[in-house]
Amino acid sequence: HVRVHCPLLAALAMSFHRAMAKYFAGRTQQTTPHIIKYCQPQENQLQAFRRQVLAPAWFAVFKGPMEKWEYMRSVATMRNYGIMADDATNCRNHIFERAMELLPEDIKTHRYRRAMRACEFS
Repeated sequence: HVRVHCPLLAALAMSFHRAMAKYFAGRTQQTTPHIIKYCQPQENQLQAFRRQVLAPAWFAVFKGPMEKWEYMRSVATMRNYGIMADDATNCRNHIFERAMELLPEDIKTHRYRRAMRACEFS
């Protein structure tokens, strides 16, 4: 950023920038209205190859087995504590609290006992 100390040069610089702004603003305005037509985005050959070949191979080789391993590990951890996946969720949610109110008393009791058993084991 250059500071101009002379008022005459400052006025010239300002008018130059104003003239340039007007020039570019005038060029961006179109004289004829441009009609925007909707068209389905077409995928190129690389995107099609990625969708048809790479993505299924990535899921079959890496992502699928990794997600299965994570699920089995979490189920094994919960079984060690004697709890279910529902018992490990956050119960401070207003929707979850309402669902807990609608449960029968015997299911509430079983859930509470599983939670207490998990607290003793941890």
